[in-house]
Amino acid sequence: QKSIAQYTRVLSYDRPGLGNSSPNSEPRTFDIFARDLDELLQVKGVPPPSVLGGHSMGGLFIRYYADLHTESIAGLVFLDTSHEGWFQYIRENWSADDQQNYFDFWDDNNPEYIGVRREEKSAFEENFNMVRGLKIDKDMPVLVYTGGRHHHFRKDAQDFEADRQKWIDLHESLLEGVENGKHIVHLELDHWPQNRIRDDIANEMAEIFELEDPATQ
Repeated sequence: QKSIAQYTRVLSYDRPGLGNSSPNSEPRTFDIFARDLDELLQVKGVPPPSVLGGHSMGGLFIRYYADLHTESIAGLVFLDTSHEGWFQYIRENWSADDQQNYFDFWDDNNPEYIGVRREEKSAFEENFNMVRGLKIDKDMPVLVYTGGRHHHFRKDAQDFEADRQKWIDLHESLLEGVENGKHIVHLELDHWPQNRIRDDIANEMAEIFELEDPATQ
């Protein structure tokens, strides 16, 4: 956030029940998230247009939100985003044992996740379906970052390479038909590229979204 703030105003927020935000009883689905973001932008007095950034599931959400508000969105930044085609790929290509081990992670009974995080995991496939088939507007500037060492990839070397290539291909598909898009793949990075290359991301954003460093103005 600090790296990007040298170019423009930055607003980051926690969804209800996460971080410093109070919980509520609403469903953990993108239509509710979009309403919450609309209200937040209004309360904070943030005028359009905005550039949206999303990591992991957040990448799915910014696709949904941008489809609702194309005219008020100036660009999209995906940081190792989730993709609705990933579960399908697993079901079609992984062994039964590998699938069982993987989907145990998403099971409601997984004791590692409680409260809001469990509710969001339970709604993951419903949210997948809410973005399925959505295409990004061809005139939308888009920046996609892909990490090549996602902890969800299988461990066998050949399987790992197959999973990594599919992950890259799914991210590349986001740019289908987009005229001003850039896909940056870092094979050595994990699922959180923003933790390792934040300055690089800020500089790429400044270039693709034509932001100016205030120090040069």
